[in-house]
Amino acid sequence: MKNQKEWKNHKGEVVPDKYVSGYDKKKEKSLAKIVKEASALNKRLNELKTLMFAEADALNELMYKAYHMEKPEDSKGNLTVYNFDKSIRFSIKVQDVIEFDDRIKMAQEKLNQFVEEKSAGADGDLVMLVNNAFKTTKGRLDKSRIFSLFSLNITKPTWVEAINLIKESITTNHTRKYASIAVRNDAGEYKDINLNISSL
Repeated sequence: MKNQKEWKNHKGEVVPDKYVSGYDKKKEKSLAKIVKEASALNKRLNELKTLMFAEADALNELMYKAYHMEKPEDSKGNLTVYNFDKSIRFSIKVQDVIEFDDRIKMAQEKLNQFVEEKSAGADGDLVMLVNNAFKTTKGRLDKSRIFSLFSLNITKPTWVEAINLIKESITTNHTRKYASIAVRNDAGEYKDINLNISSL
């Protein structure tokens, strides 16, 4: 907190202490305390994340050595291991982050063209499927809805071209790694140790 006799507002303007309410002073102390604790916890969680991934890598390497096997070069690093009495389960999941390049827009236009070609006797369900496939959530396309178009048995050239464009537009520029640690309870069920504060 600032000097008790000098406060600065969000514009950088100096406000004399006597004009700062007791409520504002309490907020200053409370929020500073929360930020301090949250920053310390964030640092500890990042250290834990680093530790978990490092331990997973070490266990993965050891597993291949124990069975005299070469680790595949394209191994993604997925891992699930248990302690000796199986009371603890440790998992690492690696997922490719699938995105679409600019060809997805061309594919959408092709599909719209296909729907328009059928407009005289348009299949309402098909129109709805195509429209829903390209709906966005927070500005992002839903991959599962788009991929659901692949299963439709349509062989018309315009449709096939559009589906091929979608497939060509798929990119996997990076991956995400997730770590979880679970403990078995008295009922024999594994319960994750929840490290996500928003879901506690």
